[in-house]
Amino acid sequence: MPYEELGFLQGKLGHIFDNKQLLEQALTHKSAVNEYNKHYHNQRLAWLGNSLLRASIAEILYDNYPQDKEGDLHEKSVALLEKKQLFRVSRQLGLNKDIFLMGRGDYVRWMNSETLQQQITVKGLKALLGAVFVEKEGDFSYIKKFVTKYWSMNWEFDGRPLTDETSERLKKQAMTTKLSLI
Repeated sequence: MPYEELGFLQGKLGHIFDNKQLLEQALTHKSAVNEYNKHYHNQRLAWLGNSLLRASIAEILYDNYPQDKEGDLHEKSVALLEKKQLFRVSRQLGLNKDIFLMGRGDYVRWMNSETLQQQITVKGLKALLGAVFVEKEGDFSYIKKFVTKYWSMNWEFDGRPLTDETSERLKKQAMTTKLSLI
């Protein structure tokens, strides 16, 4: 793992890992387990991160769209959780092939497959959120701050950025949100 890049990544995350193995696990693709004799990979952490992401998006939408009906909130959450949105955030964090530990076959396929790039980086993003949550002993407020910061830049529904006052309020929240380094 290129630890100099991990320092940059941790800075973007707003969290410096005390448990470096947890960080490494979040960045270890399942294809690396046998090839590199690893006893862990990021799938469980990605599952946790995905659940946290969904819950924080739901809370933000619920709080910021009090007039919306359930169906409208659902459509918005689906749009915010699309792979293309998650991939944008992953790229903003600097997640790329050099950061992940993966099997050689997937590394080679990565070069020719945007779909594989999206799958691995999105899973990595979710796993990183899960890992931070585990290390912070269940501090959900970090996840919500992270989502407010990174998703407000990408708030987009039906392919159109939001232009209403809610979008402006979320962007202002994001500009003032500091992810604490603990």
